[in-house]
Amino acid sequence: MTVTELSNLQEWRRLENLQLIARHLIEQVEAHEDVTLSELSSAPVTALEDCAHIALRYSATVNSNCELAGYYHDSPPTITLHRSAVDGRDNFTVLHEYGHHLQQHDDEWAMGVLAELPNFEARLLEERVSDTFASAVLFPDKAIEHLLGSTLTAKFVAELYNGSAASRAAACMKAIEVAPPSTEAMVVQLDERGQVLFARSNSDNLFVAPFGSFQEDFSRLFQIASERGGHSHGTAESGLRYSTGNSRNDLNIDMALDYSGTVGFAVVTPTYRFGTASWMPEERECSSNRCGEVFLWTAEIGVCLTCGVAKCPVCYECACERLAVAQCKECFMELSVAESSGGRVAHEECP
Repeated sequence: MTVTELSNLQEWRRLENLQLIARHLIEQVEAHEDVTLSELSSAPVTALEDCAHIALRYSATVNSNCELAGYYHDSPPTITLHRSAVDGRDNFTVLHEYGHHLQQHDDEWAMGVLAELPNFEARLLEERVSDTFASAVLFPDKAIEHLLGSTLTAKFVAELYNGSAASRAAACMKAIEVAPPSTEAMVVQLDERGQVLFARSNSDNLFVAPFGSFQEDFSRLFQIASERGGHSHGTAESGLRYSTGNSRNDLNIDMALDYSGTVGFAVVTPTYRFGTASWMPEERECSSNRCGEVFLWTAEIGVCLTCGVAKCPVCYECACERLAVAQCKECFMELSVAESSGGRVAHEECP
């Protein structure tokens, strides 16, 4: 193939062209005798530890311009990895840095394309190509073709993750990348409480669920999936909440759990392909009878991990039953902890 046919950054940043150069780099991998593509796909860190043409070392400190916890030096060719708590993340990191190595040692690409771009554009393109290469190695085309049907499903995302050495977030990103044409979808990684751990969307009309937010529909469908073999499907009843205080409820949600049963993947799609998004204000009334504040439940408002109800932004109460408190026998107001623990039955200032 010829990798010098395109001349500007915007053309190269198109997904099909990034995939084109990623496949070109994979061909370079297959030319090496000390590492195989299958080894890189199944156990990247181990494969590169045993590789003769590049060194892999570990560091306790992060010193990188990349978003990932690793970096590449070309003299001598060395990948430095800062270990994370997630093996899948480390696997993506070392493959990303190996992608830098392959790009910089491919004269046709390095001199014919990168060297012809302004420095900033060259660095940006090199990063995007490394990401695409790492994703292509972790999720081979044959695995995608075997698992992906005519529609994007949560089961596909779960199986994609379960059968790879990648992280859950990487599986979500790959699912969005390979979604069938005309698919408008958001892929979400979440826990049993419905908390959003990662999300990606391929549509400007389907906003990403806020990171860290607790979504009741996700929690509800996660519990159903737990009881029904790891899969559930439904519509948004409470609606997906956003930082504006509005919720969108014209959505279908497909849910599947990973092999551990502790993390779920949701594929969210509009109910009507050609419909108009349906939004509604998410108003809640404080659970405390003493407060009664009506407030917009935005994504920034905390949720009680015990009862799952939003904490009132005025009194910070949730729906948990309060412990009995001592009251002043004179004014019937609540005594402080210090007063009640000290044996007082009335406020000092009360007659």
